[in-house]
Amino acid sequence: MTTLKDQLDNCQYLLARARLAGDDDAVRRFSEYRELLVKQAASMKTHLRLV
Repeated sequence: MTTLKDQLDNCQYLLARARLAGDDDAVRRFSEYRELLVKQAASMKTHLRLV
């Protein structure tokens, strides 16, 4: 099982590769996925603070 941090690191890596390759569609997809992961991490952090 991969952690949220592992997923975010992998997404960052793939996003950087997509940028280097000039693949605008992949950049958009990985940027959107990164945003989703960051929101999940923020939500978890907030939830853990409240518990």
